[in-house]
Amino acid sequence: MKKILLYGISDKIGGIEATLLHMISHMEQDKVSFDVLTFYESIAYQEEYQRLGCKIYKITSKRKNPWKNRQELRRFFQQHADEYAAVWCNLAELINIDVLKLAKKYGIPKRIIHSHSTTSTRGKLLTRLHYSHRKKIGAVATDFWACTYDAGKWFYSDDILQSSRFQVIRNAIDLSAYAFNSGVREKIRQQYHLEDSFVVGQVGRLSIAEKNTLFLLEIFAAILKQEPNAVLMLVGDGPDRALVEQKTAELQLGDHLLMLGTRMDVPRLLNAMDAFVLPSFFEGLGIVLIEAQAAGLPSFASSVVPNDAAVTELLEFIPLQDGAGAWAKKILAAKGRVRLNEIPAIAAAGYDIVEEAKRIQKLLER
Repeated sequence: MKKILLYGISDKIGGIEATLLHMISHMEQDKVSFDVLTFYESIAYQEEYQRLGCKIYKITSKRKNPWKNRQELRRFFQQHADEYAAVWCNLAELINIDVLKLAKKYGIPKRIIHSHSTTSTRGKLLTRLHYSHRKKIGAVATDFWACTYDAGKWFYSDDILQSSRFQVIRNAIDLSAYAFNSGVREKIRQQYHLEDSFVVGQVGRLSIAEKNTLFLLEIFAAILKQEPNAVLMLVGDGPDRALVEQKTAELQLGDHLLMLGTRMDVPRLLNAMDAFVLPSFFEGLGIVLIEAQAAGLPSFASSVVPNDAAVTELLEFIPLQDGAGAWAKKILAAKGRVRLNEIPAIAAAGYDIVEEAKRIQKLLER
């Protein structure tokens, strides 16, 4: 059995955390097993990872105590490095590559760096650090993965991107869970009194710098002027919840907004929506767009989202500079569209978690 050390899972429920959990849960547990190394007190989906047999190793964060972080991290690799065939580092930016450095120093043969984003919002200083580490990453990692080619360009040099060591790892999903179900749709819409509503939805963290949530509210306000029965369903939570609530009050959206917080039944909620909107400033892929298309939802995303997300004709890209009114017009044009079965097309594009998990397992075992 190959034993893999996972790094990069935070304490927040997000795309990286959910994607990794889905990937490893679909692998053959008698052939590959996983442990998690983290700088957080707890990680998102911790109980689920532990049920899969993962040990959770907690190291003091560098922000909290840099000296203690170095000591504990070095001690961990001294004691455990020989247990692992590979370390799999999942990051949105190359700010901290200490884990890869120590994995190399203490002899872990396969050292994977996996890019999950296309840019950073962490400021000029940390962005400079990212580009400094970008020059060094080829010397400490052995395998270079990314959720899209654009995410690969954010992390790697052209030489790496053109080599056999680079792989695009698709953020695949459980297609059977997301297939449209009219019965579920009716039940959810009755539960939230949405029977006659045009439901615009988004799933994601309430993060203005990434998800552009305030602009989403402006788009919805423009929709509401033309469609009085419209409702905006926001699924997720995040650091900017208070700002979203403040903007909601300013736009007088009132009872037309459903903020459902973090939910574990996203596939069911997608059934209840009529359109999915993601006007992000950047995305590594936008896995929620794949999920929305799997549910047969007309979907609209900013033109900065990677083209990889367009696996069906349901997804339309719109420039942010077109303004809220233009977005609203295109979204309203989708009203009443019949929901079709898009699962075969999404599977053909490589987003079936069963098949992608098999491919990743082979890469880990190699």
